[in-house]
Amino acid sequence: MKNKIILSSILTIALCLSMIAGSTFALFTSESKVDVSVSSATVSVTATPTAPVMGSTLGTALGTATANGNSLTLENFVPGDYATFTINVVNDSTVAVKYRTVISVSDDNGLVSGLVVTIGADVYTGTTGNGELASTDWTLINPTEGNTSVDVKIALPEEAGNAYQGKTCTITYLVEAVQGNYVQATRVDSAEALVGALAAAQPGEIIDATGVTVAPTGSLDTTVSIPAGVTVKGATFASSSQCYLVVDGTGDDAKFEECDFEGPGFGMFVIAGNEQDGANMVFENCVFEGQVAPNFVNNSAGVATFNNCLFTVGSDNIGLVNCMGGTHIFNNCTFDYTGGSTFGSNQYVKWNAVNSYSESFSTSVTLNGCTRINCGTQKFGGNSTLIIN
Repeated sequence: MKNKIILSSILTIALCLSMIAGSTFALFTSESKVDVSVSSATVSVTATPTAPVMGSTLGTALGTATANGNSLTLENFVPGDYATFTINVVNDSTVAVKYRTVISVSDDNGLVSGLVVTIGADVYTGTTGNGELASTDWTLINPTEGNTSVDVKIALPEEAGNAYQGKTCTITYLVEAVQGNYVQATRVDSAEALVGALAAAQPGEIIDATGVTVAPTGSLDTTVSIPAGVTVKGATFASSSQCYLVVDGTGDDAKFEECDFEGPGFGMFVIAGNEQDGANMVFENCVFEGQVAPNFVNNSAGVATFNNCLFTVGSDNIGLVNCMGGTHIFNNCTFDYTGGSTFGSNQYVKWNAVNSYSESFSTSVTLNGCTRINCGTQKFGGNSTLIIN
């Protein structure tokens, strides 16, 4: 009987120990989970042309127009003939998109220059060569705005002469679409067009002026006004005397990308329009030949930033950066004044140098990671700063 009692006691103690051990892992816990679902948008615009319809300003059309996919073939056109068709655009996008209609030439042996192309209300004439023939402006459409259409007319006018006999061309039409927040550059092909585009530009616009040279007439200086927040790409600014870049407005930076500034005179001056304090400029991957004068005489709060730019001698072997007022920051720029001339002992202008000129104006110049070849640095005046990192 005693043996049974002892055994029971042992089992009871073991059970108690087990309960104690288990209780050490009993913790209060709580959990709250948030699922984040991510999906990408769909940009989908489908263009479908209607069958082309022939007509003539002289009565019955003699030519024919046939469509195969997105290609239009015009055959046996005579002066006065024209073909009309409509491009129906279906917007299946889930976000706002920008679209445009493009008429291009994939093959031509001399007929395209005699054609007149009308897209909507815009008329295009005198086109030559292969490539883009005509295009509409980019149009923004929202997902809820549904579908749209564009009317197109291609005509050989009555005044077309014998030079267009026996000629052929193949014309392709398409609709391009991009997401609605894409900024498309405005292309210009002349100095006059660049000046006009700048006058009408709004902040955020990009003007592509690749191959365009802006130069003065006679001995006049070149003045280019650029609105704040606008970017100019690829232009060449040449001046026999001075080139003034005037920033109209403050806030967003006015920008120049891949532009060339050249000339034997006093080069490029950066100034603020109407003495607007705080007008800023940025130069990206630009080339400066000759004298450069970022000049903030009436713009002490202005900032000129130069990123990955090359500074070299001009046509008269002069190389100079003369900073006058405001703040100037040069990031990863190269100053190569090999072959540059010197200019006596004039204390206000030091050739082949990066100057912080502040006899009259407070100036701040900072060189970050720049390379200087045959180039010194000078600092004038007690109220200027020159920092070289």
